[in-house]
Amino acid sequence: MSVGSERAGRPAQPGPIRSGPGLPASARQREVLLDAMAARPGSAPHVEQLHWCWYGPLDTRRFLAAWQSVYDREAVLRAAFSPYGARGGPRVVVHRRVVPQLARHPYGSADRQTLLAGERRRGFDPTRPGLLRIALLDEQPGPAGPKRVILTYHHAMLDGRSVRLLVRAFLRAYLAEGAPVGGERRPDVRDHLRWLAGQDRGPARAFWSRAAPPAGSATLPP
Repeated sequence: MSVGSERAGRPAQPGPIRSGPGLPASARQREVLLDAMAARPGSAPHVEQLHWCWYGPLDTRRFLAAWQSVYDREAVLRAAFSPYGARGGPRVVVHRRVVPQLARHPYGSADRQTLLAGERRRGFDPTRPGLLRIALLDEQPGPAGPKRVILTYHHAMLDGRSVRLLVRAFLRAYLAEGAPVGGERRPDVRDHLRWLAGQDRGPARAFWSRAAPPAGSATLPP
C-alpha cells in the first residue's frame, strides 16, 4: 500500500470463523496452487484484475456495506484452502464470516499504473479467505472527483466472468444502500466441488490416454 493511503473495514474479530472441515480441492485448483508454490519470489501467477472509474461522490460506508452483503451471500468470497501440507491434499474451507478489506489511496499518493502492478505482484495467501482485494484510488482531488475501483483476485477461486457477476451484485447492493439483496446463493462453490467429485472421469481419462503422444515422443512447438 502506498504512503498516505488508509485502510478501512478491518474485522472486529481476530480472524475469520471456519465452517466445517471443507471439501477436497478440484484438479484445476490443485494445479493453480502448485504454480503459486513454485513461482519465483516477486511473481504472482494466476492473479488478475478488473478496474473501472467511478464518477461522482462515493460513500465509503455504503460502499463497504454493499461489499459486505455480497461477501455474506457469496460463499466463494469466504472460501480459502487448508494450510499447505495438510494431510490428504488441499481442501476448500468456507468461513462463516469474512469482512472485506478496503485500501483507500488519496489523490497524489499513488500512480495508477504503479498501483495496479503493485497489487498484482503482492499476490495472495490462499489459506486466508477472501481471494479478492478491493482498492480505491482518488484520481482527482475533492470528494466528488472520479475514483478508480480496483479488484484484484486469484484464479484459484475466481475468474473474469464470476468477478463481473460479483460486481453486478455489489452495484445492486450499493443502490439498496448496502442492504442485503437476497439470501446466500446456492448452488455455491461447495455444491460445485461435490458435483465434480461425483463425475465419472473414466471417459475423459481414456480420451486423453489416446490423444496424448506416447511417452518419449518428440513433439514440435506450437
